[in-house]
Amino acid sequence: MDSFQHESTQYLYKRRLDEKLTAKKEFGLSEIYGNIIQSLHETAKEVLGEKHKRQSRKMWWTEEIEGFIAKKNFIRNG
Repeated sequence: MDSFQHESTQYLYKRRLDEKLTAKKEFGLSEIYGNIIQSLHETAKEVLGEKHKRQSRKMWWTEEIEGFIAKKNFIRNG
């Protein structure tokens, strides 16, 4: 999202969104709404790219650690 702060990115986003919104002809309110939402998402992906999800940081979490945590909580809570 930091790249959206650049004027060139904002301009490109506005231009592509405008193209998408004017290219489709809808008749009903739900079609118009759906087109707006779809166009916003598509344009954001095109201009800003997709953010890749990081892998879980819990790869180190094992049943042994789960047992230690449960024991610690049992002792702490009495």
